[in-house]
Amino acid sequence: MNRDLMICRRILLQFVQTGNFSTNDPTEAYHVALMVDRNYVEAKVSTNDAGTPIAAQIGRLTACGHDAVEAELATAMSQPQSSNQSDYYNILVRNQAENDQGRDKILLSVATGGIALLFAIASF
Repeated sequence: MNRDLMICRRILLQFVQTGNFSTNDPTEAYHVALMVDRNYVEAKVSTNDAGTPIAAQIGRLTACGHDAVEAELATAMSQPQSSNQSDYYNILVRNQAENDQGRDKILLSVATGGIALLFAIASF
């Protein structure tokens, strides 16, 4: 199976939005297993007899997972976005700001030349 970063992003978005992600889809389970391999999430991944992931449930984002989400935000701020991407990043920024404890996040939406750019300013 090939790695598809958009599947990983979609899974992370759903987890950030809801605080929960569970699947019986082998493709999604495979991508959760990849995120476990990269230490982005802690998850339970069930496999078949051949060792192929068939189901998964994410328990939490790790520090590396939070770093990956923040890197996505930085990428979003530096590149023009399609409408689908901007929806993704708007939700991701809002939920990350709401769920980040110990930080103050200020979100600004700035329209420049018809392209909305998101800026997240964090104070540590």
